[in-house]
Amino acid sequence: MTGVDATAAQLAIANRHLDCHRDRVGFAKSNVCFVEGDIESLDALGLPECRYNAIVSNCVINPAERTAVYCANGPKGCLSG
Repeated sequence: MTGVDATAAQLAIANRHLDCHRDRVGFAKSNVCFVEGDIESLDALGLPECRYNAIVSNCVINPAERTAVYCANGPKGCLSG
């Protein structure tokens, strides 16, 4: 899982809780990472194309943003806003 946020402060909070959640689910190694960036510019973040099965957002995904989201999500993924 890859989390994207535009604010360093929010990413710091998320990263502080990585080990807690990894331990809670019993993983030896976390499968989560967070990157600072903008959902409108996912291609600028160096994320692998078509790697994600689902993309979830807690904000409005505007039509201009959908191109970047679908690029990361691939043709068989889903989009949930």
